[in-house]
Amino acid sequence: MVADGQEPNTGEEPMPKNIVLCSDGTGNKGGSGSDTNVFKIYNAVRINDIPDNKRQQVVFYDNGVGTSKLGLLKALGGGLGLGFRQNVRDLYEFLGRHYTGSEDHVYIFGFSRGAATVRAFAGMVEYCGLVVKHPRDVDGGLDEEVFQDRIDAVMRHYANRGGRWSIRKLLRSVQELFRQTPAFERESTIKIEFMGIWDTVAALGAPQLPLFDHVLNFIRRHKFYDLEPATCVRNVYHAMAVDDERRTFWPKVWNEATFKGGGTIEQVWFSGMHSNVGGGYPRDELANVTLDWMMERLNEHRDALSGSDPSGGLLLKPETKRDARADANPFGKVYDSRSGFNIFYRYQPRPIEDLCSVAKTLVRIHESVLDRLELRTAGYTPGNLPAKFHVAVTPAGPLSPADADASRVGSGARQDAESYSSFRARLDSFKNSRIGLYWTFLMSSLAVVAASGVLWIRGADRPPIDCCWPELSTAQSWLVDILRYVLPTFFDGAITYLAIEHPVRFAILVSYAILLYCLRVSHQIEMEALQGNARLVMLSAMGRRT
Repeated sequence: MVADGQEPNTGEEPMPKNIVLCSDGTGNKGGSGSDTNVFKIYNAVRINDIPDNKRQQVVFYDNGVGTSKLGLLKALGGGLGLGFRQNVRDLYEFLGRHYTGSEDHVYIFGFSRGAATVRAFAGMVEYCGLVVKHPRDVDGGLDEEVFQDRIDAVMRHYANRGGRWSIRKLLRSVQELFRQTPAFERESTIKIEFMGIWDTVAALGAPQLPLFDHVLNFIRRHKFYDLEPATCVRNVYHAMAVDDERRTFWPKVWNEATFKGGGTIEQVWFSGMHSNVGGGYPRDELANVTLDWMMERLNEHRDALSGSDPSGGLLLKPETKRDARADANPFGKVYDSRSGFNIFYRYQPRPIEDLCSVAKTLVRIHESVLDRLELRTAGYTPGNLPAKFHVAVTPAGPLSPADADASRVGSGARQDAESYSSFRARLDSFKNSRIGLYWTFLMSSLAVVAASGVLWIRGADRPPIDCCWPELSTAQSWLVDILRYVLPTFFDGAITYLAIEHPVRFAILVSYAILLYCLRVSHQIEMEALQGNARLVMLSAMGRRT
């Protein structure tokens, strides 16, 4: 974790300031590898040379879960979200240490599980209030041990949110006791001015394995977090990815019907995969499109505050905004979210319309998606755009603000909308087939691993180092040599059993694998053809070039 800026002011009349909290995504560690948009925002905040008529600013950055140096903890953090609770606590502690009154403005940013972290943190502030280190009516502030103990008590209280009725009744009494202490700020006085989040992933525990997930929740609760606080966040801006195909990474869309923050909530879909939108890939042109959009929203917020509070608004380094605009390219590379070992993630493209419908949210597609679709950059033909949506633009950019939030598909001919819906239905049928193919592939892979494990435990003969068994043909020897080179020693027993002792069974297994691969390619080709036809219908309905 990293913090920059001034130390908390402990004087009688503390100066108001901007407090910026940043929480990164799973496996993301700022300054190590390709930077995410959250780390870019952290670096963009001005903490020096602040004009006299502006607020001082303090900024905090927390690495994402799954960044531990210990391999086991790193794997548990990445797979199960271990460390999420500590990250929520880190944000809460930093805010409590620096918050000195309602004149302070709070800004929070997060990506992936980091987005879920800042949302859970905001829910904690709304539900529990805030323990402050330097309350105005306590000389010298709280003792450090007392401060930490009270944070721990609040964390326990938050973790029991939604418990049984008798427990809730007891906890309400505890909550009121906390609020009688001088160090406790009532939640009504804590207002988070701005929440900027990218592709919220709320997968904690093992949501794809319900039984195991319930066991994990019993051991260490992770289902209590409030990711949609109704009132304590004034403005919410959420960028989400159109094209990611991993079920585990489906975004947690905010239910706009319950939002009562008093400001704006805007959730927009952008081209690309999860890390195309939030950052982290080596080529970050698409991530800069969403960064530019978020920075413009910050500019709008600062302009809106200037009338009532000239010192308000988050100050960013001028060059960072220019760089984000200059480097944003809606025609940049869309990565494959299921390449390499990611192929074992459950295949299921994002059902944008269904996700937004459940969350009672407008479907807003960024104009850059339509530009890419129109030019069919790199064959871009997403098959999950709904028949009707609103178009969002980046203000002050190359796109006309007059086009913002304008309903597009459906404003064309009725038969176009119906044709597009027909294509979508056929696409959904192919997607279901690919889901079935994925499960066949997964079960087959697990069977191979299990059989290899049995042979490894039984200590089946390994092929000799030089692979020169007298009875092996040259082709077999060559094949065994390749398999031993690319596979770990765990599979040596399977190599001996199949490639050497039972070559016919090995040929059948290889043929089966080739068949699965050919079926996958065939499905992809047919889906791309359907998506291409759907693209033409959509663009025609919108009056765009086809």
